[in-house]
Amino acid sequence: MKGTNNFLTILAILLIVVISFQNCAFIEPEHSTEASSVNLNALNFEGFKTTVFPVITQNCAGCHGSGVPGAPQFGVAANPESSFQILIQRNILLENVTPSQNLIVMKIIGGSHNGITPAIGQNMQNQVTAWQAGIP
Repeated sequence: MKGTNNFLTILAILLIVVISFQNCAFIEPEHSTEASSVNLNALNFEGFKTTVFPVITQNCAGCHGSGVPGAPQFGVAANPESSFQILIQRNILLENVTPSQNLIVMKIIGGSHNGITPAIGQNMQNQVTAWQAGIP
């Protein structure tokens, strides 16, 4: 009887673990093969390179760039195309919501994100607005 109870307990624990993690997804690495699915022209990649990309390169790459341990890697890379594709794919930068609803803006606009000042947050929001204005 005791062996049956132990077996059922272990089975229940395994079932709980499997159910708990069934919706988890692997986060694509920076050089994902999926990145090619983003239509750069339709989403104003050229505008991104001169608006949002310089702000994230200057203010975010130190923690969220390639190979930085402990921080979520969301695509701040030396390559603007790679960064753009990853930010779009991971829904961090969206073309169809207001700039203040973009995760990249929401995270920093209050000025309390790891030393990011309110001025940097406002600059990011302004640059997202400029990028969105150029989307056909």
